[in-house]
Amino acid sequence: TRDVQRKVEIAGTLAAWHEITVSNESAGTIDKISVDLGDAVKSGQVILKLDQKDAISNLEAQEAGLKTNERAYERAKALWLDAQTNLKRYTSLFAEGVASKKDMDAVQTQYDVQEAILKQAEASVNQSKAFVSIAKKRVSDTEVISPISGEVKKRLVSLGETIKDKTPLFVIVKNDPLKLKAQVSEQFLKDIKIGQSVMVYIDAFSGTEFNGVVARVSPAVDEKTRGMDVEIKISNSKK
Repeated sequence: TRDVQRKVEIAGTLAAWHEITVSNESAGTIDKISVDLGDAVKSGQVILKLDQKDAISNLEAQEAGLKTNERAYERAKALWLDAQTNLKRYTSLFAEGVASKKDMDAVQTQYDVQEAILKQAEASVNQSKAFVSIAKKRVSDTEVISPISGEVKKRLVSLGETIKDKTPLFVIVKNDPLKLKAQVSEQFLKDIKIGQSVMVYIDAFSGTEFNGVVARVSPAVDEKTRGMDVEIKISNSKK
């Protein structure tokens, strides 16, 4: 006796494992394009820059406002500490019967006023910090970064072009590994398993055999075709 290998032949479409359309977060004028059609890119690489002048000017203005509010807070804190010390002193004098009720009320009022001013100054500092964070985000949004390593399939914009936010800029594909998308007849449903080896033949490489692995299998059969979608991972290393 010997084992007999059963083969299921299918035809499919070869595609990139990942294909991503990269867009921008903020509107602006394109100042620099770092990659073009067919170029290799790395994850995290800056591939396009928008004009930064307005964003940087806004950031500098917000940082200046933060410094002003921080100085105001320090002055308010110093006055509040003086008022606190004065209140403690008059509280002791009032308890000893040395200070009058009128003087005590005046000192208490002064402390309450300085405390309110301090809280307002603190709120202004926190608000300025939030504005600085937003301004920094706007500066960073002028740089468009590739989310994956791969190659540029399409460049959809030109230098000097003014674009809106969420404008498609590039299509980037990851070609290693490749993905073969196909359908298998439902009669072979029980025979297809994730991890199975696949031999792949491509018309453009006649006579060459490529090794693949079943990566994904649809959990349901298509009602129209009575077929089951499968995805096969094929190594495309250039080494």
